[in-house]
Amino acid sequence: MAVSLDSDALQELNSPEAQQLHDLTKELSRIGVDSIVDLPQIVVFGGQKAGKSSVLEAISHIRFPTDIGLCTRFATELELKPATETRISASVKFADGRESKSLSYDGFQESDLPEIIQKAKEEMGFAGSGQGFTKDILRLSIEGPSMYPLQLVDLPGVFSASSAEQTSEDIKTVDNLVNNYLRQKSSIIMLVIAAEYDYHNQVTLGRVKAFDDSGKRTIGIITKPDKSGSDEIRKPYIQLASNQQSDFKLDLGWHVMRNRDTRNEPHDFAARDAAEARFFEESSWAVIPRTDRGVNALRVRLSKIQFDHLRRSIPAIMQEMKNKLAEREEELDRLGTARSEVGDIRNFLYKKADAFQQLAKEAVEGRYHEAFFRRSPDQYKLRAQLRNFSVVFDYTLRTKGAERKVVEGWQFNADLSSLPKYLEEFLAANPYPFADPERCTFESLSDELNKEAAKTRGLEFPGSTNDNLALRLFQRQSQKWEEIAQHHIAMVTTSARLFVERAMEFLIGPADTDRTTDAILRTIVDSFFEEHEQLLKEKLEEFILPYREAYALPVDREFITLNGAKSAARQRKQLGDLLPIYTINTDRESGSFGDQRDVTLSEKNLQKLLSERSGRNNQGEFAPGDVLDAMETYYELSRRTFTDNIINLAVESCLVRRIQHIFTPTSVSEMSDDRVKELAKESDHVKARREDLKKETAKLKEALKYCNRYKPRTLISQKNKEPTAAQKTPAVAGSNSTPSANEAWAKTTALFQSLNAPGGKDTPAPASSIFGAKPSSATKGAANGQSPVPPLFGGLSAAPTNKNPAASPGASPSFFSSATTSGTTPGPLRGGLFGNAGFAQPPNGSPSRTPESSAKAPAPFSGLSSSNLFGNPKA
Repeated sequence: MAVSLDSDALQELNSPEAQQLHDLTKELSRIGVDSIVDLPQIVVFGGQKAGKSSVLEAISHIRFPTDIGLCTRFATELELKPATETRISASVKFADGRESKSLSYDGFQESDLPEIIQKAKEEMGFAGSGQGFTKDILRLSIEGPSMYPLQLVDLPGVFSASSAEQTSEDIKTVDNLVNNYLRQKSSIIMLVIAAEYDYHNQVTLGRVKAFDDSGKRTIGIITKPDKSGSDEIRKPYIQLASNQQSDFKLDLGWHVMRNRDTRNEPHDFAARDAAEARFFEESSWAVIPRTDRGVNALRVRLSKIQFDHLRRSIPAIMQEMKNKLAEREEELDRLGTARSEVGDIRNFLYKKADAFQQLAKEAVEGRYHEAFFRRSPDQYKLRAQLRNFSVVFDYTLRTKGAERKVVEGWQFNADLSSLPKYLEEFLAANPYPFADPERCTFESLSDELNKEAAKTRGLEFPGSTNDNLALRLFQRQSQKWEEIAQHHIAMVTTSARLFVERAMEFLIGPADTDRTTDAILRTIVDSFFEEHEQLLKEKLEEFILPYREAYALPVDREFITLNGAKSAARQRKQLGDLLPIYTINTDRESGSFGDQRDVTLSEKNLQKLLSERSGRNNQGEFAPGDVLDAMETYYELSRRTFTDNIINLAVESCLVRRIQHIFTPTSVSEMSDDRVKELAKESDHVKARREDLKKETAKLKEALKYCNRYKPRTLISQKNKEPTAAQKTPAVAGSNSTPSANEAWAKTTALFQSLNAPGGKDTPAPASSIFGAKPSSATKGAANGQSPVPPLFGGLSAAPTNKNPAASPGASPSFFSSATTSGTTPGPLRGGLFGNAGFAQPPNGSPSRTPESSAKAPAPFSGLSSSNLFGNPKA
């Protein structure tokens, strides 16, 4: 990142806008909002021997007392401000939220720094031994001549080897403190490394890449270039400073500084800066551009980086503060007002019960209007979940509910089940782990049925079917129904329970931290589901018993109809297979038959055909085909009834419809005082949390109020003094002289574009807008005599001004567009707000109609002024 040291750059860094931005962040930090949102800042990061203190000293021209370890034990916020006289102020910001402690007094000078820092250490609690680290922050504000607005956070230097003064526990403390700053996306990282050894061994480089792998928010500072020694070490650092090392290329670039030789050079800033300038002019480091070397260039460069970063970040910070404020106000609303008396507690519970009942009612009815449903995953949209579970339950019973499935030979290895695409993901997340039916052929099952029939013969006539055989086959076929239904009920119950728990936490607070939520869940919700799980178990037993015992007889007419259709279909298939001269265009994948043809059979062949069909149909003395048809018909009818009973009479009636009655205002009013206290008496934790939320809410409101002072604001009457492309369109002959709706809309569009622009009124509007097309397209279209591309809602785009409609293309239709202006000359608008109406203008401004035009049907709103969006009558 190259920064020019010309007068324009310096003037920009000391401009009123730059000063306002820095004052804004300083005020936000003073308010304490930086403990809630991450404010933009430059964090200085490096090892303990990297020369960070020397860099800060050179930038600020303030001599820091290095003998007492300023940046070793805590972070330091350093603020530089331009002023005519040198002034220094100091304070301690405590990590535990206590009010900041001012350490300054009248006449505070640079020589007082050691005393101030010693006081800061005492306030932080480790002045005695000088050991340990803290999250408290020392704030230093330094004003003086030749200063540029700059705010830095100097972090403790990282280290990897423990000692008597710095333990392994201290290493972890510093790492956690540093990482907390580096991971903040709003922070610019100022990485300081010393050019004393191979840069590949700089562990801090790897640490930065872990938090800013792309290098978009890091500027590198190379110190001690005069200590680099051999060319083998120096040349890679020169390449690094030129941003030519691909493995550590930074968007903000690198900068080189020479540190003062504390042993051989005087502690004089002018001499230090002069020695640095001579070094860069006379050494091999002279290849580095002047903008990327030396402390003077670094001051301007950092100020420019911070200025640009602040200007980009403020809108996002304001939005984050609004989000945080909404979260805290919502949590405060959940906590309710302080409740010390029984009446207050009961009133709190009454309101929560009413809110829960309404929320549960919407969930059961599938009306997801409450904020709860917008902020929760789809799995908490209860009715949608129940519908999906019902479909999956039906699918599972239909495809996996039978023990065996009779298939034709060509179907034996085919997948006969199909699952709707939209349910595949749902079923993967909510599995119904049941095996597919065992497949068998009609022939093998016929043999088995004949053997079984022979063992259980009764008084029926030879060759007739045995109904008991069909019922026993049905019992074997349906024996998985109970297990599948149990699983379905368990899945639905779990889903309902998750919804109730989530709803309670949304309305009252997290169960792991809110005592009231935990008490309601344990004593009310858990009891409800335990009771109703038992009820569902009893209902399942009631519904499965008729099929387990096989006494649920089907309705006569329905059974006869379906059974006859099944037998007829099987017989048609058999006849088709036996007719040697009968051509059937059969799609075996779908089981459908094609065109039927007339055939001629002799009487002899017909007898043979019928005889063979009869043998295939019965496959034995006991008519197994008829037994199978009866069983399958009974199975299908019973499966449908069982599925409906489980869904409607068990799940819906015994569970779902009762959810909204778990916790109601009526139940609260019937509770005893002791019960009310047991559920919702405030704990000390809740009281403390309410006070914290009130303080944070006040901070955020104050911060947003302060931010609004700097928010770009322009009066509507002063907006868009330059005519837009739409306004430059020549007026249609005979049109009213008052501003058209097209012009008004163009102004409104431009206003919203400018207000939404990140930099305010001086920042170009976005390339496109929900209110219209790209500005360039609009301008180009207007210049060519065409209308701009219409806005999203379309109807208010300018119409072509060319009097020959065929020669000039009109405006593109809007999203809802269906009508255009009437009359021989195109009017100023095409369509109304939703494109259903046009504004008619008499040709050439004539107030009367010609007979030809009068014969035409009048356009909607014809005769209304085009200057009004909704077509109010002319004055």
